[in-house]
Amino acid sequence: EPLFRSPLLSQRPEIEKLLHNLAEQMAKSSSYTLPLNMIWIHLMLNERYEEAENVFNSNPKFKESLLFNPLLEKIKADKKVDLGLKLIKFINETNMSPRTIGIVYSGVIDTLIENENLDQAENLLISGIENSKAKEKPMNESDFNQNTLLRLYHNIKNKCNRLPKFEIPE
Repeated sequence: EPLFRSPLLSQRPEIEKLLHNLAEQMAKSSSYTLPLNMIWIHLMLNERYEEAENVFNSNPKFKESLLFNPLLEKIKADKKVDLGLKLIKFINETNMSPRTIGIVYSGVIDTLIENENLDQAENLLISGIENSKAKEKPMNESDFNQNTLLRLYHNIKNKCNRLPKFEIPE
């Protein structure tokens, strides 16, 4: 079982603290951030967002190598929109490519569609694009999963009886 999913960390806080300190030392001395990523994922999965933010801001190299797939899996499997919105907050502070950031947004938008929160899904899409305009490489609709956009577009059209406020890229 991966470290971030291990019940050992939750059951034995002294082990978590020891591993956290070791992970921070490794990241500082060698720029090897995988262990720190595992700690960050563990904190995020356990909704310890303030501690996760401290880890996130603890090392500049960390933001360059952020891992998030286990979080996306949890967001989709358990329909955890709050976790998804927190992940978006963090990922927006990185210099990851617009396509990578679009993958995260798409995962959260998919979850919102599943929960039938279509207006919130559409607003998240639009605000993601708008908020990225200040970045060196802003996002556009083509950076999102096309199936997600199609599902959102057709759901809004059919269930909300209106045209969506975004275009589907060709």
